[in-house]
Amino acid sequence: MITGLILSLDKASYCIYEPEYSTVTAMVGVTGGISGDQVTLTLSRKRANGEETLATQTVNLTGANQVHQVSFNLTTYLDSSNEVSLVRSSDLIDDFAIEAANANRSVTSKQAFSVLLVSVDGMVRDYAGGLSLQSGETMEISHPLHITGVFTRSVSAGTASGPKTLAWSNSGKTLAFGGGTPVAISLVKFGEYILRSTKVDQFIKVMVNPTLLPGSDQTETLQVSEAEVPESAIIRELIAVKRYLETQLAAYVEPAHVITQLLANDYPNVIYDFLLPPAHYYRPRVGTQYYSVRLPSRPIKKLLKLEGHFGESHKVVTVGADWRQVQPSGVVTLIPTGAAILNWTVSTVGVSALLAHRSYIPNFWQAECFSGLGDCPADLRAWVAKRTMMRILAQAGTSRYGGVSSYSLSRDGVSESRSFNPAGPYAALIDRYAQDTGLSKDGKETMIGQFKTRYVGYSMVVL
Repeated sequence: MITGLILSLDKASYCIYEPEYSTVTAMVGVTGGISGDQVTLTLSRKRANGEETLATQTVNLTGANQVHQVSFNLTTYLDSSNEVSLVRSSDLIDDFAIEAANANRSVTSKQAFSVLLVSVDGMVRDYAGGLSLQSGETMEISHPLHITGVFTRSVSAGTASGPKTLAWSNSGKTLAFGGGTPVAISLVKFGEYILRSTKVDQFIKVMVNPTLLPGSDQTETLQVSEAEVPESAIIRELIAVKRYLETQLAAYVEPAHVITQLLANDYPNVIYDFLLPPAHYYRPRVGTQYYSVRLPSRPIKKLLKLEGHFGESHKVVTVGADWRQVQPSGVVTLIPTGAAILNWTVSTVGVSALLAHRSYIPNFWQAECFSGLGDCPADLRAWVAKRTMMRILAQAGTSRYGGVSSYSLSRDGVSESRSFNPAGPYAALIDRYAQDTGLSKDGKETMIGQFKTRYVGYSMVVL
């Protein structure tokens, strides 16, 4: 019987546009189990109204206490017609996940991750300009691996960088840091403790779960270093900049599954990304013209459903795939085949007469579709990377010197003085990326309009 599962991933985030970051490698450690037992790994994503399963893989055990490795190539998961990728970059941090579970799901382990337009490593490599992303005059310390149950919270600013020892005495039930005085640990409650080294200004704060402490003495080396902008902060900024770009373009940079609220209610099993406003009915200006619908989202990659409704409950028209010609601009023209014309005449003759005598019906057309640019173009991804790096560099610069404009040091007759750019140490690179991405000094966007013309177009309606 499987009694435990430990799942880990090789990265915290991935990118389908960079081959070295497009495959998720999961390692699952199994406690217990016998030959023939199975562990199922499920790749899923959180969407607006639920969690969608993208893929599953099964591991067959050949014995107890095994470790298995499974890979998921994120570029291979397409819709049922193999036309649209089901993996688009994250709209929320950690909206993708892989879960490992035994046959009856009594034992599970889950790890979440994000999918980005550009990888964190690639962005830092290509756009940080070789600069350190030190986020402040603070230090950080690694977490212990062998002294289980101890979680480092923070380290004092006075602690010098380099290796430091953490020691657990099982007989004395104490923790000691950097050769300092041991601190007694309570075994009956969670607790936060300050562990001081031999120097008073050098200490760490730890949280201890006594139920997880080792059963024998352990000594471990931890690394203290200057704090840098955490990867989670960079991921959050990448997602925020992507959402900002989509808002400015009034289009999704990758295909999104969108649906109107009425159809979402009628088809509750549909898992979607965003809600789509319904479209209004306008009677053709000339009686010989075919009906047309302008959907409020573009470009349209694939139209899945189109229905006409009077009010919230009365569906009067279902437009089949053989009726419609879809343009990427969001315009759908109803050009039915001969059989479709017969269906329209026989089954909805009353509706046809009603539509012919109404010039405008609000919220008539309800739709479900994939809307977006397809694969995100390289220049848009570069724009997102540079604009994100502007935010990160501004944050790192502000935190690093905290308003200090200059400093002067003097010792034994030797002095050193240094002045800082009032706009921050990374101002020159920030200004360059502002120019590259079309952000003027007065805050106006000059490049997004070019992107919109090139990839989306402008919506014009003739009434």
